[in-house]
Amino acid sequence: MSDHELDRREAARRPPTHYVTYFDRHYLTRGVALLRSLRQHSPDAVVWVICLDEQTRQALGTLDLGNIRLEPLPLLEARDPELAAVRSTRSLLEYYYTLTAPSLLHVLSVEPDIERLVYLDADTYFFADPEPLFDRYHDSSMLLLDHRYAPELADEYKYGRFNVGLLVFNRSDDRLPCLRLWREQCIAWCYDYVEGDRYGDQRYLDEWPELYRGVAVPTERGIGLAPWNLRIHNLMMHGGRLMVDGEPVVHMHFGSTRRITARLYDTGTHRYQLSLSAAARDYVYRPYVRALASAERLLAAKCGINVARDSIRRKRYERFGSLGYASTVLALVATVRRGNLLIA
Repeated sequence: MSDHELDRREAARRPPTHYVTYFDRHYLTRGVALLRSLRQHSPDAVVWVICLDEQTRQALGTLDLGNIRLEPLPLLEARDPELAAVRSTRSLLEYYYTLTAPSLLHVLSVEPDIERLVYLDADTYFFADPEPLFDRYHDSSMLLLDHRYAPELADEYKYGRFNVGLLVFNRSDDRLPCLRLWREQCIAWCYDYVEGDRYGDQRYLDEWPELYRGVAVPTERGIGLAPWNLRIHNLMMHGGRLMVDGEPVVHMHFGSTRRITARLYDTGTHRYQLSLSAAARDYVYRPYVRALASAERLLAAKCGINVARDSIRRKRYERFGSLGYASTVLALVATVRRGNLLIA
């Protein structure tokens, strides 16, 4: 029997991977799109969703999205009074940043024997099964994704070398100490600005390779793709499969993508000085905005929900308040001018 076949059989015997994410109504379509992509490519996965408002909990409870476990935010706060106590000291976004480590610890307090625990930002999306890639690193304690900023964006490293959008914690002696320290750090300071060597919950990750054993930084190009690094990679379809630099595309972080109307989306890539290539537009961004539009239709049909249109950070398309239709027109003009417009 070949080594490849042995590895495949060993992987098949391993317990399912557990994923943790959190979002509120502002990210509901993105969260649903993420959950559906994971169900499609990794149907055995167990996904824990920390529901940051009641509308999100009710909506996800109505939908059939696979092996989903819903945990309301008040339950998390009741079990972690120090976390709840800092809520009034931070903006909503900053408080959400503070939740990452407590959310992971909460899941491990419920099921301490989880072999592989993965944190996901709600605005990430899977194009293929991540398990084979994770299996290559099953002997590592943690996986951290380098931002891989394009050279023109080197200043962005002030926000941290590693991206919080996807983190893998394998069962090891370092997992709980790492998460506990990270939680303490975020309880003490977690704000949406750079101060010294701190930014939100993210800059704390920079010290992990020195603090903990077996921290891996994958070299595979198909994971951790994002608008801040797409320009340094070559995307193409090969044999019906989306490839980047000759490797399968697995995972993408769609930071800054926003809905304008039911079918029009702003990719937000101007934020990273990125002009989309034809491959990025047709095979990465267009499938994603179609997934968002499909999630919106599903929520409307099954839950009667008209989802929030924008994020809590950037009210790009709602800032004009009572202008209504005029705000949409202005947003559309700006998006066309930047070359970011996509039709779902």
